[in-house]
Amino acid sequence: MTHQLDFNERLDGVRVAITGGTSGLGLALVDELTRRGARVAFVARTRERVDEVARSHPRAYGIVGDVARKEDIYPIALQIIGSLGGLDVLVNNASSLGPAPLALLADTECEDLELALATNVVGPFRLTKALLGALAASARDSRRSAGGAKAGSGGVVLNVSSDAAVNAYPQWGAYGASKAALRHMTRIWDEELAGEGVRFLSLDPGDMDTPLHALAVPDADPSMLKRIAAHTPVQRPRDARLLVVDACGNISHAPRSRLIELLKPGDLVIANDAATLPASLQGRHAPTGRAIEVRLAARSSLAAADVHAFSAVVFGAGDFRTRTEDRPLPPMLAPGDRLELGPLSATIESLLNHPRLVSLRFSGSFQDVWAGLARHGRPIQYAHVPAPLALWDVWTPIAGLPAAFEPPSAGFVLDWGVIRAMRERGIGFATLTLAAGISSTGDPELDRRLPFDEPYRIAATTAAAIRAVRRSGARVIAVGTTVVRALEHAAARDGVVPSGEGLANQRLGPGSRLRVVDAILSGTHEPDSSHYQLLRTFADDETLAEVTAALEARAYRTHEFGDSMLIEHQARIVKEAAA
Repeated sequence: MTHQLDFNERLDGVRVAITGGTSGLGLALVDELTRRGARVAFVARTRERVDEVARSHPRAYGIVGDVARKEDIYPIALQIIGSLGGLDVLVNNASSLGPAPLALLADTECEDLELALATNVVGPFRLTKALLGALAASARDSRRSAGGAKAGSGGVVLNVSSDAAVNAYPQWGAYGASKAALRHMTRIWDEELAGEGVRFLSLDPGDMDTPLHALAVPDADPSMLKRIAAHTPVQRPRDARLLVVDACGNISHAPRSRLIELLKPGDLVIANDAATLPASLQGRHAPTGRAIEVRLAARSSLAAADVHAFSAVVFGAGDFRTRTEDRPLPPMLAPGDRLELGPLSATIESLLNHPRLVSLRFSGSFQDVWAGLARHGRPIQYAHVPAPLALWDVWTPIAGLPAAFEPPSAGFVLDWGVIRAMRERGIGFATLTLAAGISSTGDPELDRRLPFDEPYRIAATTAAAIRAVRRSGARVIAVGTTVVRALEHAAARDGVVPSGEGLANQRLGPGSRLRVVDAILSGTHEPDSSHYQLLRTFADDETLAEVTAALEARAYRTHEFGDSMLIEHQARIVKEAAA
């Protein structure tokens, strides 16, 4: 298919991320896209070059990071989505030659080949995977015929390739092999995710007069090169199990891998696509000089620029290795106290009726806050997981907007293969975004106030899918308690789920009426938790007592990386019988 390209077309508001954005093709793209109105985030390894390019491109946001380093990927992704408020286009441009100057394969050091693969294949794979939820959300939004979205503007991954990917050039072995892998991976991504609306393209820009080419071929003739104008832990264990409670209260057991077989054509599965913030911040209470840990716990908005004001739980010295309930209190806190949290500085605005719970405000720009969280923050975790968690441990495969303070871990069961299988069986899939809060504060009195208020956003496509399922009589299946909370809050007035934003402030329990959700896919929860209280809206106490006994008898694994339950609302059988 041939496309006519308009090289003067405005790209106002299109959100683009570019790796390798401080030289060569990457810098040219930053030039051109910002000139045409796009909102650009660019990534490069050196602080000096990032700052230099950012100063000359005030519409672009610079991020220091190395896509070849696994530990940099999620901080990069966090800053991309946080600074842009989402993502429409990802350009994987950063490249490594391997040996420089070039060498025969037989003379190539193993470390040089590893670097080429890490930068040119594994890095784009990891970054694409981390940003896939945001790109898929953009693709869904771009399908809307109304609402202001530019049709076709979202969900594009452009992988920069080379003719060395298809031609066997002597001495280009490490580079060519890695680019060939990237080219083929692009085609596979495109096939696998066509149903999500995310497009994957591979582009060979040809030989260019760039620093990378000069490094590869120091004596190349510049007149023969193209010039670029100056303006231009384990989420899905194989042995995971699933406890199933049907609408009659019957309990059965299955491998979690058989989840798809328990869903029906016409069902709509809805998941929370919030990415997890690195919301645990080690630091110092400035007035006393004492060590503290701040766990961000709530905010009132999902807006990417609204990351200054948070509610937070403050602990004394220590970390996740000590049980939360055994953590010491912080120093005596007061309004006006300054908290030094690595590169971030925050001021306590008020105490929230508890010595551990405060309202605080970060100083600096919202980009400064995102960068500080990305570089200094760690995922909130608890003593039952002994090894420190990294962001990639807690981002679900569909993660989009960074908003959750703890992972919406019921979504760990999902991957893109499961979503594809659902679609092939006529099972719908949609997402919403809710800022999932913390599950424990370590203080019984404060725990009774959980969950805190949680902002959410429901897309027009999700609201329309729910209406269609309601008309058909099929089931709405919520992946996790956070989805139940958002949908039932949105429908509280008249039973209809509108699109838009809201603040879930209700507590669901045995006296609550479910207006939207027919079944929940959830992790396993202890009876004294707020998550368990929500399960009491789906099944009576006698059934849940049997569930708890079955979980204990069969040694089901608990917490966020544990096994799962699928519980159908017991009242549904009454509705079906009446129909």
